[in-house]
Amino acid sequence: MLQTPAVAPTITAFCAGDLEDRLQAACPKIRFADVRHGSESRLRLLCAVSGGADSLALLCLASLLPRERFHVLAATVDHGLRPESAREAAYVARICRQFDVPHRVLEWRGWDGRGNLQAKARTARYALLTRCARIDGAGLILTAHHARDQLETILHAHERGDAPSRLAGMRPVRALDPWTDLLRPFLGDEPARLHAVLASHGIEAVRDPTNEDAVFARVRHRRAIAGMNEMAVGALRALQREAERARTRTDAALGAFVDGLLAAKRLCFRDDGTITLDAAAFQNGDAPLRERLLSRMLTAAGGAAHPPRRDRVARLADDLPSACRGPDRTLSGARIARIGSTIEISREYGRAGPAAIAEPWTRRHIVFDNRFDLFLTDAERALARGGGAVLAGFGATARGGAKARTLPCLIAEDGRVLVAHPGLLRADRPVGGPAAFSRIECRVRWRCLADLRDLSVGPSGTADGRVKDAKTFSSPGRLPRLGDHATKAP
Repeated sequence: MLQTPAVAPTITAFCAGDLEDRLQAACPKIRFADVRHGSESRLRLLCAVSGGADSLALLCLASLLPRERFHVLAATVDHGLRPESAREAAYVARICRQFDVPHRVLEWRGWDGRGNLQAKARTARYALLTRCARIDGAGLILTAHHARDQLETILHAHERGDAPSRLAGMRPVRALDPWTDLLRPFLGDEPARLHAVLASHGIEAVRDPTNEDAVFARVRHRRAIAGMNEMAVGALRALQREAERARTRTDAALGAFVDGLLAAKRLCFRDDGTITLDAAAFQNGDAPLRERLLSRMLTAAGGAAHPPRRDRVARLADDLPSACRGPDRTLSGARIARIGSTIEISREYGRAGPAAIAEPWTRRHIVFDNRFDLFLTDAERALARGGGAVLAGFGATARGGAKARTLPCLIAEDGRVLVAHPGLLRADRPVGGPAAFSRIECRVRWRCLADLRDLSVGPSGTADGRVKDAKTFSSPGRLPRLGDHATKAP
């Protein structure tokens, strides 16, 4: 069902200049301000467009940006949860053709009827969008989240009794992977000005009935906010602003703490995903900073999707400096060892090891265990296909020490290791043994330091350049280019 949003005649529509101003304001926080894709020097933007009024307005504004400076792409995620979803994605494709904006339809069919539908769909949506952006060299994904969406997020966090930091709401800029940032350019604005963009261009928007289904918490929160008086809404906004200021202060303090550790080489990140930390230097930090850093390190080194519980992190942070001896500890998939004056955090193999990935030859880029980015060559993919290989930890061969077992390998059906992480191979390995991956990058450091944007961190974790002045990680390389206006993601 299509509809034109109702807008009061006194509402002024956004213009392309408003979006450009927000992009310029965000550039100091974006790591890829100088990205080039082949011979392309324009900033490549990927707009996430569902077909709703907000995202279509964003698409309209982005399409009007100066073409000599911006290359705009669009993508629609078809979750396949309603019979109309494919037709709605096709409608977005038609609008994109009108605006001369290349468009992709990204399909998700991962709902098994269990768990939190909206949470799973959101995780899948961002994963698909991030992969789409990476394939076509777009360093920035734009979404149309606005002030009302932010209020819904705050109300949801408040009702659940979340940590104070959650009351700060969505970040205007957030890192999605080592090469891609998410920007919400209208997060502080009311949606009416976005809707006025559609009215001024005579564009109809998709009306999604799930946005009116009270079975979903976000819909209930939206209705609750609509029923609030001005004083209640103001109190909710004040709560969010204070929490956001507190988060900014905490991020700055944590950034300074980590920056000092990196500059003094008291915090190091190894290519095998291991993090080492000087125990005495760690103890010098304030307790809240120690706990936040430890939580980040455990999540990154352990390959976890979410941080561990705060109370468990707090207990471990208190114990680490004095625990000079004793057995290794484990938390959130990470193994914590004390070796002399050094704290070492690495991946725990566990009972089954990191999840194996079947048919790795079907993809050029694979994220393994949230710790490694592998870019497979044609030769490596052919070798994997010929051997019926899986991508798994070395421990799947029933060999290796505690760290080696967690490193990725292409393992053939007969148990042979075809290609391995370089850390598993000795310089004097016999001729005919497994080769090292041609290109593998560890993302543990990136995950640990994500969104701490003023750190003096270079590609190897040393203090050799500001994150805001250059991309921290190398480009993902030339991957398949976006062609047709409406195509499936590869």
